[in-house]
Amino acid sequence: MPDILRRPVIGVAGALIATILLISLDPSWKADVLLAWKLAGVLLVVLFVHELGHVVFGSLTGMKLHFFTFGPFSITMKDGRLTFNENKQWLFFGGVASLIPYPWNTPDLKRKLLLYTVGGPVFSFLGAIIAFGCWRLTVQDWLSWLAILNLVIFFATAPPLPNGMFRTDGTIALLLLGNNGRAAEHLHLTQVTAEMMSGKRPKTWDTALVESCEARIRGEHDKMQSIGLYLFLFYYYSDKNGLLPSISYIEPIVREPVTQQNSVFKSSFHSSYMMYRILYEGEDVTAAEMKALFQPVSLLDLYSYYRSLAIVKYTEHRTADMRKALHKAEKQLKQETASGYMELEREWFDRLKRRLTC
Repeated sequence: MPDILRRPVIGVAGALIATILLISLDPSWKADVLLAWKLAGVLLVVLFVHELGHVVFGSLTGMKLHFFTFGPFSITMKDGRLTFNENKQWLFFGGVASLIPYPWNTPDLKRKLLLYTVGGPVFSFLGAIIAFGCWRLTVQDWLSWLAILNLVIFFATAPPLPNGMFRTDGTIALLLLGNNGRAAEHLHLTQVTAEMMSGKRPKTWDTALVESCEARIRGEHDKMQSIGLYLFLFYYYSDKNGLLPSISYIEPIVREPVTQQNSVFKSSFHSSYMMYRILYEGEDVTAAEMKALFQPVSLLDLYSYYRSLAIVKYTEHRTADMRKALHKAEKQLKQETASGYMELEREWFDRLKRRLTC
């Protein structure tokens, strides 16, 4: 069994054994337990259908699959092959589909993004209609649940509702239909993400895109609105000129106050800054400083989380805990996709590992 699937398989097996034991001890629980299993299965199907809609519509426009998750499972495109993995990022339990336009300057990008965005709600709505029709023909209760939950997902994602820094599919679709600065910013960020997710090394990223990012951050007063551009430029100049002269693209975001809304987005910046501090300032770094920087580092990115945790343990002189965290970080790094910037991350990790274990 692949190691990456061991935990969900063991979890399901454990739940089945617990179910059998519970029913054996008290048969009156049988109906309720079986109902719970049916609901869990239906929910998994509903999440899969919605994300599949994004994947199908995006693929029809020529976009490339990066990954999509539903419940405890994740399907990832790695080295041209689909791999079935465990979803360890539980914030994505409700489902996420990530497809990237390639190349970044692909024509008619707005139309392609619009179709990709509406694909999820369209599949949820169609799923509800099909499930309702099948229920009327067969009168199977689980089909009525399937219809209802598909409608719930549709109404949760289709309306253009404001939701802080996270947006519904309807909100993004309405944004793309506009012909204003916000739509242009969204398209530009999509282009930046597409170049980052390509297999190219950062130093070979398109210079026109680099220059456009530089121009945008010079005119942006709210740095958190341009956080993706800072990350893009950090990787580009780090690969081209080295980590030390490029840290100026990380520091402005690190200096921004941590809030509940921006903590997830600041996570990778804090992790990279911690790595820079330990590599270039060494023994001058204190445990208190590293703990403060570690605060917003999120479990959404397990590699960055364990790398940062290893740094904290190193400054606390807890060698065994540091080595455990390093091992977990290295394991996560091996599972990352072959994006060009990850090659740079692997080089940095080798340097960090030598620094912490010497």
